[in-house]
Amino acid sequence: MSMFSRARQLMSRIWEAGPGPRSRRLRAHGLSQHLGGRLLGDMPAVYLDPQAMLRGGLKEIRAKCRYQALLNPYARRAIRSLQINIVGARGVQMRGQIPLGGRSNPAAGRARAESAQQIAALLSRGRTGEELDAALDRLIVAQAAIERDEERNQILEAKWRQFCKANNFDLSGRFSFHQYELMIAGAFGTHGGGMVRIIRESATGNANAEQLCFELLSTDQLDDDYSGGSDRPGHFWRMGVETNDRRGGRVTRYAVLRRHPGNNDPGDPRSTEPKHMFVDARDLIHIFIPEEIGQLREIPHLAPVLTTIHNLNEYEKSHWTRKRIANNILGFIEKKQPDDGAPSSSLADEKSQATGEVLSNSSPGEWIELFPDEHPIPPQLGPDDNQFETVLKTMLRRFATGFTASYSAISGDHSDANYSSMREEKLEIRDWYRVVQSLLIQQFHQRVFDEWVDAATLAGVLPVELFANYWNEPELYTSPRWQARTWSWVDPAKEMKAYKDAQEMGLQSTSDQMAELYGTDLEHTWAQIAYEVALRRRLGLPQSAASQPALALQQEANLDGP
Repeated sequence: MSMFSRARQLMSRIWEAGPGPRSRRLRAHGLSQHLGGRLLGDMPAVYLDPQAMLRGGLKEIRAKCRYQALLNPYARRAIRSLQINIVGARGVQMRGQIPLGGRSNPAAGRARAESAQQIAALLSRGRTGEELDAALDRLIVAQAAIERDEERNQILEAKWRQFCKANNFDLSGRFSFHQYELMIAGAFGTHGGGMVRIIRESATGNANAEQLCFELLSTDQLDDDYSGGSDRPGHFWRMGVETNDRRGGRVTRYAVLRRHPGNNDPGDPRSTEPKHMFVDARDLIHIFIPEEIGQLREIPHLAPVLTTIHNLNEYEKSHWTRKRIANNILGFIEKKQPDDGAPSSSLADEKSQATGEVLSNSSPGEWIELFPDEHPIPPQLGPDDNQFETVLKTMLRRFATGFTASYSAISGDHSDANYSSMREEKLEIRDWYRVVQSLLIQQFHQRVFDEWVDAATLAGVLPVELFANYWNEPELYTSPRWQARTWSWVDPAKEMKAYKDAQEMGLQSTSDQMAELYGTDLEHTWAQIAYEVALRRRLGLPQSAASQPALALQQEANLDGP
């Protein structure tokens, strides 16, 4: 090849790779060939925004998810797994964090941070003398200045527990706060979330002092078909949600159906009640986990595995139908049809007049007489289905993956599990449950708590002499610690040793481990241990091994004197 030809090829490549229109056409053509090839040509694509994608199909998706959760055992177990792992038996517990005196103390907070930094610096240099003791004393003094006010926190927690009872919390007086938690957690799977309406009056039949109650609504009642312009200038409706901007913006109202769309009970024909009630956004809590940017409506968590559940149902139905037929049919009798059409066997006498089926009653050891032209033929239904267990496991693993759940939790099958695989699977799934817990606390628990503290303070349920500072610094009273459920170990011996090593190496504190493993706080646990030590001593019982460190600290304090 001549130098001229090589230079011409080089210039052609530079021109095609440059910023000109020819290069753009070539690159686009190459990309379209890749996406439209043999493997990806039939793959659908979504160019719509989240609301347009869900419009028209969300109602049917919810209905199918509810149907599967009602009748399919694996889907029902998946919903139960959500409720157990997100909420649990005790629910999310509220722990008050009101500081001592009910007032913020920024100076004490800065002193604690400075003392902690000084202690870390001394330890890194290996100093353990009087200088370290003085820094520890300063840290203790600073910590004491911002300690929790036990009196106020105990009153706050007691009044909150009282309000969370069904008779006070729910509009109908049927469901407690814990039952709301369980129903909302289960609704993540079938409906994608739930709605809670805030009603600023007492529950039915119970004039509670707070003048506040709540009503749990199904997302089916949020009208999917209510879209278009609003009577408010600049506002726009999309699938039952009103925003203050056509392109999105802040949610301002919800179009809620007064009756469930599936409620076929006849109403009062004389009623002139409108179809919708338009609820202000500050009076309704819409709880769901958004999957896409700009999403206004919820997507059921069972939606990605609906096809898998349906295929699983049909495959099991076909398998067991075949098994039943193979076990029910004992054989066939081949015979010649007589010319006169008269019956040639006693089996004809047992033919059902209603269905036309031949009924045969047999007993053990019975001999059946056949005519010369009758020949028994055993049933030939083809080879047995030896892949049933393999196919079932494959489909259940697909189900567990799409639902973000543990395979063993969905199927109840632990035959192929070992410690390493089970621990890795559980840790990943538990991280997802923690994400759901955090979002549920932000959207539901904290919002309900804020409303209750306002109402309880106004009504005097919380003592005025102790909570008089609420209106000046409300953040001190509405910033509790929400303790969600925790999980036990996969292998207690190995994991307890790992936590002990982490504490000795300074990677985790005792407070962090108590909160992570048991859902308790350090002060409450150690106070309970001290009480048990004192009670054992008063009753003359031997001290347990767990109380020995606390007893040693108490004896050391007695020796030091007042």
